[in-house]
Amino acid sequence: DYGLVPVDGSGKITQDSTDPDSFYTWQQESVATLNLHNLALSNLDPGTLFRYKITLVNAEGDSFTTDPTGNFQFSQDLKFRTAAEADTLPPAVILGPIVDIRDVLAVVRFVTDVPTAATIFVGTDGGTYNTEDEFEFPDLTPDGERRFANRHSVIVSGLDAGATYRYRLDVESTSGKTTTLEPSLSSGKRAGLQQPPGGAGSFTTSNDPDTQFPVILSGPTVSSKSHETAIIEWTTDEPADSELSFGLDAVSEDSESSAVTTTDHQVVLSNLEAGGTYTYLVGSTDASGNGATRSSEAVFTTDPDVDITAPEITGDPDIIYKNDESATIQWTTDEDASGEVTFGTESDNLGFIRTLPETDKTHEVTLTNLEASTTYFYQVSSEDLSNNGPTLSEVASFTTDGAPDLTLPTISNVVATESDSSVILTWETDELADSFVDFGTVSGILDLTVGGVEDVTEHEITLTNLTPGQTYFYTVGSIDRANNGPTESTEGSFLTLSSADTTPPATPSGLSGTAGSEQVLLTWTANTELDLGGYNIYRRTTADAEFAAIASRVADTSYTDPGLANDTEYEYQITAIDRETPPNESAATELALTPSLSAAPTSPSDLNVGGEALLPTFSFNNAEPFNTGATLTYTIQVSTQSDFSDVTDSESGVIETSGATSWTITRSLTDGQTYYWR
Repeated sequence: DYGLVPVDGSGKITQDSTDPDSFYTWQQESVATLNLHNLALSNLDPGTLFRYKITLVNAEGDSFTTDPTGNFQFSQDLKFRTAAEADTLPPAVILGPIVDIRDVLAVVRFVTDVPTAATIFVGTDGGTYNTEDEFEFPDLTPDGERRFANRHSVIVSGLDAGATYRYRLDVESTSGKTTTLEPSLSSGKRAGLQQPPGGAGSFTTSNDPDTQFPVILSGPTVSSKSHETAIIEWTTDEPADSELSFGLDAVSEDSESSAVTTTDHQVVLSNLEAGGTYTYLVGSTDASGNGATRSSEAVFTTDPDVDITAPEITGDPDIIYKNDESATIQWTTDEDASGEVTFGTESDNLGFIRTLPETDKTHEVTLTNLEASTTYFYQVSSEDLSNNGPTLSEVASFTTDGAPDLTLPTISNVVATESDSSVILTWETDELADSFVDFGTVSGILDLTVGGVEDVTEHEITLTNLTPGQTYFYTVGSIDRANNGPTESTEGSFLTLSSADTTPPATPSGLSGTAGSEQVLLTWTANTELDLGGYNIYRRTTADAEFAAIASRVADTSYTDPGLANDTEYEYQITAIDRETPPNESAATELALTPSLSAAPTSPSDLNVGGEALLPTFSFNNAEPFNTGATLTYTIQVSTQSDFSDVTDSESGVIETSGATSWTITRSLTDGQTYYWR
């Protein structure tokens, strides 16, 4: 359901928020029963603010709605603004394409700047390609619908072993604009033999059947969590599906899966128990049916309380690459969150919108089809998994270059870290560029190629399924965003280990901690091993005989442990693990901390409710900071439950004013309903 949001001349909303039935004028629906939903709203006015709500009904007739009169974190007055002018820009392929080649199938991977529906056209070189006999492979959801996404991974099957094929991509945006990318005609990355496999628009299938299981290169790790959700991530050496089994204290029959083939896996778990410690393991099966490769077990602990704090932008948005027709914006948040950029040529009219398809802590958006020597203004925003936010940046600007980028990337600091059946190759470039490695067992005959589509400055490619005790020769290479290159290193070599790696990382050093009220913060110095897999964290109290794992494969060098009892001593152990399966684990470093109520600000006092009955204003006397002279911010929650297990409305980061602070609720309450606030 959707409708106009009336505003006055100054842009202030004039609609009566106590009458939500008047919010929605029109309705668009789909009767198909799906997991992934797309609804197109048409005939909208440009530069106009709309509000909407979503209602879902499953096959059993159970319904779910984002109606803003509800008392859940997804009960929100959702709004969007249409672009000030028609988005006539065609979609662009900004990463890739790259082809993972097997004997009778291939997986084509690429990324577009906006959500697109994609189709791959494939035919034999000098035969069926570009004829009526060529093959067509659309990117579809598991439900058989066209999949609109930025990141595409399309399985091309029914191929002949040892045959050479050419291909092209057709991508169509939600606005109906289409782009055809034919790499062999240099419309993508410059056609060249030595570049990410398949990047030149052709590939040759293998003569040997694919019997190798996918290899888990990193993870699984918990990238973000709340009181009821957790995001699990891992990477594999080839496109594969995503499977995850989990349970409280031990792996059970609970599971989540995704049939989308990818090398970067992300699974969201929901409806978890607050303050629960979960054990999980992940698995992946490749497009040829090899697998599932299973990880070792890992653990995480959900937060004890509902998350009502908006994400914080910890790294201001910055232009990490630009040329005469594109620019890449990057920013970071303190938790996994969405990413969106609004931009335009006027600071008060950011009429174009680019949205990231996935949540992350590091956000990177590439703006394409820009004009040379032109100043653009932009603003970024992020919202977390609990729908807190959005957090907005200040409006910033950049000017595109006046001439095309014709400078090749430079390569430095090439390092090989060997194991018995794999090696990690890392290198650096002076600008954003992709990654590929040519390698073989004979110097000068590097007949195998592995690559990655991501444009980065710190590169890492892992070669897997190698022979123990074998010498390999290799070069690394990169092509930048403007298609300059490839730049290649000189030939190097490495010798795989004759037996499995059993050497653990060094014991983490520099462990320190800060005890607060009902929580502690642990920090330590980062290990330097290139094959580091993360850190395990263990905890016990004086009443416990053994340490118990509360988090594993932690990627950061800090960890906050909430939900503790004040005036109770907690002992912690931190170990480091590598990427082997099962991992080699270091000796532990230890620390004891005692949380206390005195290690926090005092409580706000004299809580009062005033103003309008259904749109009340909450006020209170300020607390005293723990650190003298510090400025406090407040988080306010309104709930229908005395245990605050639901969220009618909330606000974080409220800055205190002199003596007392107040906040007015942003949604209308229900007459006669009892509410609690804190």
